[in-house]
Amino acid sequence: MWKHILGRIILIFVALMLIITLLFFSMNIAMFHKYFKSLTFVQYFPFIWDDFVEYLTNIFKHWDWGISRDGDPVWDIVFYKVHYTLKITLASVIFFLVFGLILGIFTALKKDTVIDKTITTLLALFSVVPNYVIVWFLMLSIGWGLQWVPPYYPVSTEAPIQALLGFVIPVLALSLWPLAKITFLVRGEVSEILSEEFMLLARTKGLTKFQCVKRHAMKNAFVVVLPELVTSFLFVLGSSFIVEIIYNIQGVANLFFDSLLSPFMDGYYVFMDIPVAILIATFYMSFGLVFSLIVDIIQSFVDPRIRMGSKKAQIE
Repeated sequence: MWKHILGRIILIFVALMLIITLLFFSMNIAMFHKYFKSLTFVQYFPFIWDDFVEYLTNIFKHWDWGISRDGDPVWDIVFYKVHYTLKITLASVIFFLVFGLILGIFTALKKDTVIDKTITTLLALFSVVPNYVIVWFLMLSIGWGLQWVPPYYPVSTEAPIQALLGFVIPVLALSLWPLAKITFLVRGEVSEILSEEFMLLARTKGLTKFQCVKRHAMKNAFVVVLPELVTSFLFVLGSSFIVEIIYNIQGVANLFFDSLLSPFMDGYYVFMDIPVAILIATFYMSFGLVFSLIVDIIQSFVDPRIRMGSKKAQIE
């Protein structure tokens, strides 16, 4: 297992280096082509190469990710913003995982009842609505309308309750699709296990449905959920970009948008802040890759029969 983990870490490093290289050259070539049209590719490529070598040297030697177009250190700018994105994303993952397991088990125990049909129908309905529509609906209804939560993210508040309430709308908007997905997975797995002969035998010995689920089905349900956790996390991470902008969360999404486009009169024009854009893209990439590795490690401990690093992630 440790050999596989080391191999995955090396692959993560290679992937990050590749994405940094591609972004650096593509952005610089685009900017040169836009503002130095008199130069040919052969003429401006040596300038880009020299900048790239200097850029990597500063990162590895001094952890210096460059200077933004406003003259501020890029690492300080992104580090100041990134905790907002981390909080919203991780809170959404915890929310849909915990409540997905709870609702999945609950609907399996109440299978084919009115409660089961109501919950699954509502989840299926909300899961097909785009999250940018959901976040607007929540802002208008429970934000400005009912005033249960802040209608936009309270960035400057020092009140812990108000700050906590600021998570409600973005977490709900990001979690509904993966919540439905996890709920249906757990519901199907638990329903199947409850119909097995050994579970029927356990019921005849006096165990309730909940006791059977607690002793025999919980672990199997969690094993089924873990492979889907990575795709759900990537969905939340990608969707948070839109939700942050709409809900005015001062995370890296707004910063990334500003690093690509600059306001001009009534619109925007392309003027890329290359060091900022590269660091934010690297953050998104590394966050997803590290999370995937963590899930693989957890999966191997939850179910030791799964050989980590096998060709088919097979069960021995």
